[in-house]
Amino acid sequence: MRRRAGIEPSGGFALPLAMGTALVLLLSGLSIQTTALQGQAVLVAASRSRQAEDDLASAAEQLVATLVQQHPCLLPLSLADWSESGLSCTDPASREHLIAATIDLPDQPAMGYRLLHWQPSADLAAEAPGSGERQLVQTLELELAGTGAGGTSPRAQFVVMLAQDTATEAWRVQRLHELGLRGTQR
Repeated sequence: MRRRAGIEPSGGFALPLAMGTALVLLLSGLSIQTTALQGQAVLVAASRSRQAEDDLASAAEQLVATLVQQHPCLLPLSLADWSESGLSCTDPASREHLIAATIDLPDQPAMGYRLLHWQPSADLAAEAPGSGERQLVQTLELELAGTGAGGTSPRAQFVVMLAQDTATEAWRVQRLHELGLRGTQR
C-alpha cells in the first residue's frame, strides 16, 4: 500500500465517537418524550375518572330527588319490585324513565344513565325510637350510558339514607354517600 507524502493515517475514532454520542442523545430525547406522553395519558385518565364520578354523583342526586318528590312509594321497594302494576304513585312509563334516563348538567351535553340496582337494607328499615321517623337505607348503583372506552361504562355504587316523618309520611334524604367507581381506568 502506498502512502502519500506528509499524510499520516488516523485511528478513525472521531466519527464513531460523534455517531455514538448522537445516538445516545437521540435515545435520551425519545425516552424523555415517552415519559412525558405517558404522564399526560395518566392525567387524562384521572381527569376522565373524576368527571365520571361527578356525573354519576349528579345522576344519583337527581334520581333520588325525583324518587322522593314524585315517586315516594318506590323508595322502600327494591328495583325488582318496581314492576308491580298496583303502585299508586307511578305508572310503568315513569318507572321506565327512572331506570334509563337522561340528566341535564350545566355547560355539558345531556348524559344518559341507567339504574342497575336499588335495594333496601332490611335490617335498617325501621322506626328510630322516639324520633317519629322511619329510617331507610338503600343501596343504589348507576351506570353512565355510552361513555366508557372498550365497551365498559363507568359505574358507581351509593348508599342512600332516607328518613320518613311518620306523621306526614314525607321522605327526606339524610345522606347520599358514594361507595366507589368501577369501569374506568385510574
